[in-house]
Amino acid sequence: LVDQLESVIPFDGAHGTLSGNPPQFHPDPTPIPRYIGSPSMSSVCDELVKGSNLHFQTMVSDFKHGDSGWHLYDKKNESLGEFDWLVVTGPSLASPRWKQVFGVEPPL
Repeated sequence: LVDQLESVIPFDGAHGTLSGNPPQFHPDPTPIPRYIGSPSMSSVCDELVKGSNLHFQTMVSDFKHGDSGWHLYDKKNESLGEFDWLVVTGPSLASPRWKQVFGVEPPL
């Protein structure tokens, strides 16, 4: 997939781990290919969803996996549709904008 995306380029910068107090950088010598989004990491997502029917400012309150895929439901328990794939990310839950966008506290 990486070879098919225009928004992905090889990353040749330093990579490793931080540990200790104070933190010290420990380079990772593993010779595996690494990539980044270009011009930004969100460019990868933008390219992957190109041509898709997107819905914004819609809270998914519940989801269930069935024989035919993922079923998503809104806060009124009304179906938002059936989908082949479900991708869940966490940073939005920590965002101070959550309540502004959805009008309720994050569902934790």
